[in-house]
Amino acid sequence: MTLSSNQIKARGTQAEQLVERLMLLLKQFAGFRASPQIQRKLERIFHNPSDLTDFIRAVEKDTTKTELMALVEDLTNHETYFFRERAHLDAMEHVVLPALIQKKQQQSGTKKIIIWSAACATGEEAYTLTMLALNTLLKLGVGKETTPGDITLPADWKLEVLGTDISRQAVRIAKDAMYSSRTEGLSSFRQFPQEYMRFFDETDSKPGGDRKNYRIKPSVTRHTRFDLFNLMSAIPPQREIDIIFCRNVLIYMDSESQKLIIRSLNQAMQSGGSLMLSLVDSMVVPDLFRENRQNRCVIYEKL
Repeated sequence: MTLSSNQIKARGTQAEQLVERLMLLLKQFAGFRASPQIQRKLERIFHNPSDLTDFIRAVEKDTTKTELMALVEDLTNHETYFFRERAHLDAMEHVVLPALIQKKQQQSGTKKIIIWSAACATGEEAYTLTMLALNTLLKLGVGKETTPGDITLPADWKLEVLGTDISRQAVRIAKDAMYSSRTEGLSSFRQFPQEYMRFFDETDSKPGGDRKNYRIKPSVTRHTRFDLFNLMSAIPPQREIDIIFCRNVLIYMDSESQKLIIRSLNQAMQSGGSLMLSLVDSMVVPDLFRENRQNRCVIYEKL
């Protein structure tokens, strides 16, 4: 059957309306903003309007949000690696952590450092923050390294690093704590500082192969936990957090969702706590923070 030009136009209009309807559902659930990239992905997933109509109906009836969560999995890019965007980590190592450790040393009782890697993807950022914190504590005389990578903190010191993500698959990979290094292609270990390899054990690698597998040591994993969490939730997963990293996620959100998330992060922080956004993100609620500029990055300190 040959379609007339009016029928073709009507189908195109129907498809556009359905995509707009689905984008509204994605915005309400995950804060996604309508973008050409997201729309192209939706067009590849749903080849005709009837598929899209059936999916939208299923989503609107699904109180568990399982169908929508599965779509978010397909639309989200979890590609990341250890020690990504080094400017923030340098500021963390040389400015934020030393000041925080000095402040904690003046406290009586248990001295607890809490760090949150929000939208942590497959866990590389959260583990990076744990390794960086342990290494900095050691350099400042807090703790002992009995064997390479095995740092033990004093009984009155606690380090907690929380990694959260909206993706069940990503959180599952993060909890497994197993990562690969390849001689070609993308690797979790690109731009990796050699001194931090002591926090890994090589395992299950084939001799002479181009891929090596590494498991993060218990000395790191015991300070790191992962949970499923949607940043659009009004209630943060934890309170009194000292440092929050929320990088490379707000760029996918619309302005309204960005403000909601920033306010939620602010509620989760200690007074004077530090927030790190990615180099491409802007602070959309500036009245909640003071800016501390360090080389190529900005540390947002809670007022």
